[in-house]
Amino acid sequence: TGSSLTAVPCASCRTCGDHACGKAGRFDLRASSTVVPVTCPLDGKRHPGVKCDQCVSSQCSYAVHYTEGSSIRGQIVKDLVHFQGGEGGESASPATVRAFFGCQTQETGMFQRQRADGILGLQAVAGRGRVPSWLSALVEQQRARPAFSLCLSDTSGLFLLGGRPPPRSRRASELPAAPRPPFWGRRLAPTGADDDGSPVRSLRGRGGLKGRGGRGGGESTPELPGGGGGGGGSGGS
Repeated sequence: TGSSLTAVPCASCRTCGDHACGKAGRFDLRASSTVVPVTCPLDGKRHPGVKCDQCVSSQCSYAVHYTEGSSIRGQIVKDLVHFQGGEGGESASPATVRAFFGCQTQETGMFQRQRADGILGLQAVAGRGRVPSWLSALVEQQRARPAFSLCLSDTSGLFLLGGRPPPRSRRASELPAAPRPPFWGRRLAPTGADDDGSPVRSLRGRGGLKGRGGRGGGESTPELPGGGGGGGGSGGS
């Protein structure tokens, strides 16, 4: 999503769906010796960039409602987050940062039914959200590039935070996305050809990741006729 919030189901969540992690894989605050729940009133020095939607029993809570009707609620915590290194290139070394994220205690709609465990916020580093994004944490604590890369093919994919794929994996076409805080965006123009060879003229508008205010992030997804091959995209400043 284009917002800053990354969130996963809490072990105590009674309305969370049956996701890939399963109930045994949910985040358990009691099992972590390094987790720090964010409490109210906020301490700007200990929790810079954090905004609470409300305080419930002195806990900093968030509530996000999405345009298609689903929603998530939970509390904001801070813990160690470990990132696996990429295969060569700028993100080759593993990295550990202290980062804020949401521990969900309620899910509705598509969030409850989806297979994915949660949501990953990819807001641009200069953006302002509920919490600093994980990309922001990598930039500040590991001096990573303020960029992410997503490369897709017919059979596999590659997702990198804080870098670009190594040169040998850049055989696909690149589609840079410029940060327009708090968005990542890309202006699209007519491109490609239809099955009969005529130019495609319906691909217009502005695609990108975006998220703002009480509503969640969204995206504008361009579709091209035909198929095959792979594609890559990256966002950076």
